[in-house]
Amino acid sequence: MNRYYLPHSSTCFICGAKNEVGLKCKFYADDNGSVHLDSAIDQNYAGFAKVVHGGVQTAILDEAMGWCGFTQSEMNELCFTRELAVKFRKNVPPMTPLFLEANLTGVRRGLYYSEAKIADESGAVLTVASGVFVPIPKAVMELVNNQLLYIDDGRKYFQKALDVYKPKPFLEGL
Repeated sequence: MNRYYLPHSSTCFICGAKNEVGLKCKFYADDNGSVHLDSAIDQNYAGFAKVVHGGVQTAILDEAMGWCGFTQSEMNELCFTRELAVKFRKNVPPMTPLFLEANLTGVRRGLYYSEAKIADESGAVLTVASGVFVPIPKAVMELVNNQLLYIDDGRKYFQKALDVYKPKPFLEGL
């Protein structure tokens, strides 16, 4: 499957490449729009007994699920989180390969529902989450879009963002 890397902001705690204390996650979508992250979380984000802090796990799950409405539907906006539920099944160790997948599970009354999971190399599910998301208002989306850095301009669903919001070229955002 192809990987279509999602836009990011240079200062975001989750995806910002220039955020010195951030996670620097690089999320991508596959051909079906499922959102993924293949990564290892640094030891600096471990809480008790060498386990990735639950808040860090929650943050990356939230970020991935928030993209699902955009990557898996006809909507042109990104989403804010309205509700979030996380279940920690097994400890997530730092500095080991992790695989996150998030998918849109439904759209009802203008709300977008998503689910996500973090698994280890063997496929064992470590953490699961579900959430309800609301589209960012169009006026706010225009401002947000011009803060995003696009790597894969023109590919697949990015074209709809480029057509609707006409973000600044990638190099202007650096």
